[in-house]
Amino acid sequence: MTQFQSNQEFYEFVRVLAQDLEESGKQSASMMLTDGLACINGLTDGWAAFLESVENVQRSFGEELKSSDAERVEEIRMAAHKAVYRS
Repeated sequence: MTQFQSNQEFYEFVRVLAQDLEESGKQSASMMLTDGLACINGLTDGWAAFLESVENVQRSFGEELKSSDAERVEEIRMAAHKAVYRS
């Protein structure tokens, strides 16, 4: 798993993945991540909303994603889960 050194590094990782998804024709998945990222406000409920959007991407598009994109989505999900559940 990627260890993000800062929130900025994490946000950039998400933005790059969203851009890659859009460029590969997965506009809806890209939008889910981008909209979810906008929910993050430093509070647990914002992170929870983001986690939900990442899990929605996995459920809705998981089988359609390239394996490298699916791995990046999972890395993001794990980091968001850690932020929500502090584990």
